Amino acid sequence: MNAQTTKAADAFLFNEPHASRTGLMLSLAHAFRAVSEWSQRRRTAAELNALSDRELADIGITRGDIGAIVNRRR
Repeated sequence: MNAQTTKAADAFLFNEPHASRTGLMLSLAHAFRAVSEWSQRRRTAAELNALSDRELADIGITRGDIGAIVNRRR
């Protein structure tokens, strides 16, 4: 650990007000959100892929549309 990471860790662990603490918390929040969104996209793709072609047609999509829908590119 260098002096900067040690100072950031101290601020996080000992509740000292420091800009690094806010940055660390924001980074963790962004990472958590990214993992959560990725997980949701995976579940959505699995659910859509489990439908038959007829069921997909009933809701107005094709199997080829699933990737775009899951990744919000439609």
